[in-house]
Amino acid sequence: KKKKKGKNSMEPAAAEGKAAASPTVNLSHSQEQNQSDASGMSMTGPCEVCQCDASFCCGACEAIFYCCKDHQKEDWKKHKPNCSGTTKKPSKPIFKFTTQQVPPGGLVMPQPTSWSQGFPSPNKMYEWFVDCYRMRVDDDFAWGGGNCHGIYNPEASKNDVVVDLLIFAKLSKKNSFIPEGWSWQSFLDQALPLIPYAFAKRDAQEKYGVAYVFSSMIDGRSFQLTGEAIYGTVVTSQVESELHGQVRYEVMEAFRSKNPFRNEALFADVGGVPLWTKFKSDLRLVKAY
Repeated sequence: KKKKKGKNSMEPAAAEGKAAASPTVNLSHSQEQNQSDASGMSMTGPCEVCQCDASFCCGACEAIFYCCKDHQKEDWKKHKPNCSGTTKKPSKPIFKFTTQQVPPGGLVMPQPTSWSQGFPSPNKMYEWFVDCYRMRVDDDFAWGGGNCHGIYNPEASKNDVVVDLLIFAKLSKKNSFIPEGWSWQSFLDQALPLIPYAFAKRDAQEKYGVAYVFSSMIDGRSFQLTGEAIYGTVVTSQVESELHGQVRYEVMEAFRSKNPFRNEALFADVGGVPLWTKFKSDLRLVKAY
């Protein structure tokens, strides 16, 4: 059977399968879309498994080549310890959102809710914020040392996916990223058809353009910077902030109980129990064949 592909994604979701056990989600053409090297020739190399001519490379380190995703997956256990893209790096200082002047060399950031301004419709705003979460999940996998959470966890259940999105929602609220007039119902309505699918950099570029994907801050919006500010850490640090740890512990402890949806206090700041109960009930994970 052919693999199902994600909505707005060129890759299969990792839900209820083994797809996320290796970085198949981030397999990419050498130097992105076969950009040429200085000599003008397309970048290729021998496949690490079968030695045939290959134009795909590891999306994390871009140092070795594969002819197909199956060979990348087969080689991942051998390659992972030596992959420079998954090597733990020193933690970077966390930036703060501010409109005040900062010393030379500092980073001036807009207010946290500025990401929500300028969308053509409310639904587009909610969809962008859902995609911000999806991008962080992909970044944690590709650049965070193979950190597989949400649908990238190959054994993820519906509860696991709800837990992961709930942590993002609560962190967004606690870190003041939720604008006035926010509807958690609308956010979850937009999340429902998108959450089951992977959302990689290439998908985001096709959907939104390069400027809103990487570190540049255009009109207060950048997937990367917004996600890092919400979680409190840059992806490559491979650590979690104190607040992230507290929220994750609170949510996971609640979901260890027989019926976490009786815990009204847990959901009080993100729309309430009924909305999240219905979201879990309606959620359909996409199995990777």
